[in-house]
Amino acid sequence: MYGKFRKAMISLGAKVLIILLVLSFAVWGIGDHLSFTGDGNANTVATVGEREISRRDYVSEVQRQISRLRRALGTDVTEDQLRAMGVTRRVLDGMISQAVFVEGARDMGLIVGEDTLAQEIRIDQRFRGASGQFDRTQFNRILYDNGYQEGVFINLFRSDLIRSQLLSGIINGQIAPKSLTNAIHSYRMERRIADVISIPNRNLGVVSQPPDGELAKYHKDNAARFTAPENRDFSLVRLQIKDVLDEIEVAEDKIRETYQDRLDEFTVPELRAIKQILLNSKAEAEKAHRALSAGTDFNKVAADIAKMDAEATDLGEVSRGQLPIPALADAAFELAASAVSQPIASDLGWHILKVTKISATQTRTYDEVKAQIKKEIASEEAVDVLFKLANNFEDSLGGGDTLDEAARKLNFKVTKFTKTNRAGTGELGTPVAGLDPEVVRVAFETGENNDSPLIDSGENGYFMLHMDKVTPPTLRPLKTVRSQVRDAMMRDRRAEVAGRRADGLVKDIQAGKDLAEVAKKFGGTQWTAKAFTRTGQGLEKRLPGAVVAAVFAQRLGQASTAGAGESQIIAVLKHIERANPLADKESAEQIRTQLNQGIGNDLTAQLAAAMRAKFGVTVNQAALDAPLRSGRGGAGNGY
Repeated sequence: MYGKFRKAMISLGAKVLIILLVLSFAVWGIGDHLSFTGDGNANTVATVGEREISRRDYVSEVQRQISRLRRALGTDVTEDQLRAMGVTRRVLDGMISQAVFVEGARDMGLIVGEDTLAQEIRIDQRFRGASGQFDRTQFNRILYDNGYQEGVFINLFRSDLIRSQLLSGIINGQIAPKSLTNAIHSYRMERRIADVISIPNRNLGVVSQPPDGELAKYHKDNAARFTAPENRDFSLVRLQIKDVLDEIEVAEDKIRETYQDRLDEFTVPELRAIKQILLNSKAEAEKAHRALSAGTDFNKVAADIAKMDAEATDLGEVSRGQLPIPALADAAFELAASAVSQPIASDLGWHILKVTKISATQTRTYDEVKAQIKKEIASEEAVDVLFKLANNFEDSLGGGDTLDEAARKLNFKVTKFTKTNRAGTGELGTPVAGLDPEVVRVAFETGENNDSPLIDSGENGYFMLHMDKVTPPTLRPLKTVRSQVRDAMMRDRRAEVAGRRADGLVKDIQAGKDLAEVAKKFGGTQWTAKAFTRTGQGLEKRLPGAVVAAVFAQRLGQASTAGAGESQIIAVLKHIERANPLADKESAEQIRTQLNQGIGNDLTAQLAAAMRAKFGVTVNQAALDAPLRSGRGGAGNGY
């Protein structure tokens, strides 16, 4: 719904308002506008205008980044390491950027109501379960995994919505110059046709069998090609929600109590399908209203007077809280079905509304949602149970038990994996069943005879492994890989000889020798590579990148060559198809969209710089440099 509302706003001047806003700051293309102070409030790390960024919020966000780093690195990090990696600075920059846009939105009077906020959270794809509907368990899990309390997260979500409102005119309203679009389209979409032959290397030169002395040298010089990769043997314990879910009993009264507490979630508020005509002046609005009162079709009035098409007038089916302007919401929800409102004034112009459909408030019954609530409660409790079991598991390990002993006490299954490499494959190169990339990553970050940290793997629960044995990369003895070494050396020599011969054939073709004759003489395969682009799009058979690049760099009739595996490819440019943006409107539109997005991003950066200059950004360096765990004066450096 917001997308349609924004479209209507943009069509009648929002772009002009944004441009005027930026120009009013009189600042373009500048960097950060920061001033630094070494004193001030120790509880504030930065100030944007009159808005303060508290040290508590800053430290909380840094701690969330620490948790992510710990999961990624599989080890703790120190504060010095955080600062060296630029983590603390990036956190502060992100919080300042968010605050700048929120201040700018509020300066323009942009707000997000509670109903709108709740609705946007419910339709967010991240929080949908298997049914495709909002899933509170999924919502809670995401908050838990990212270390957010619900109130903190909702405030951040609201800030994102406000920022989206502010930037909608910039992001959605840019149009790249037609000449630029056409120039890029002409370069990207030009296509070329080439006659091609592929000749096996073995047909272009004969090489002799290498003596043993040369084999030994080749084996040594190309050791990486004949080295067995590092592999590891380890024991894995998984602590999974599904393993404890069946043991969770949920009382009927708790399900009913939860239903009552979440009744608003299962209630769809009254919805109204609304059409809107947005006009520039009171006179136009009165003229339109007279025409509607006389029985003229709503879409016709919109087209004739407001120059709006039918799609632009349609705001969709919305609740009262989804209409961002209170005066419009009040008018729309007082109208009868099919009725037309009086002209309504707002900062955006004059509005005339028509209600085309009314859907009454609906509430899903207890029986309809009982199974869903029960599953969600059980899942939430299972998370808690699993968390406690994980703590018990770590306590057992801390008490001196081995991983196998601790797992046996809690009835967790231990799975043994042997000779597993970094690719997650075994000795024969096939994927090892029961492994995922995260487990493999942790396995190769854990030292021999050590336990890994207990890893939170999201919906999969937790896992820990013990590294039983590490076998380093080992060069396979020549006697065990002699035939592979001989074959590799012969392939390399054939490719070298064939490459020189192919270069000579290109010169012959340039001198007038027929390509088909060359292909026949050397047992090659000939085909025509139909029209393809610089990226190889359109090729039915793969060509080496060097050949594709050469085809686009040469004139008609010129030839080029490159090796491809155990063959040599020779290509002769046959035809050039110039790109036509008028005939290829789809590709031209894709390029225009990419350019528009780029322009929008550039303007967003300029607007951010302008806002920083307008509101002023001050960083309290003393509070920023204080140890993160010091609170109001303590010490501490490790995590």
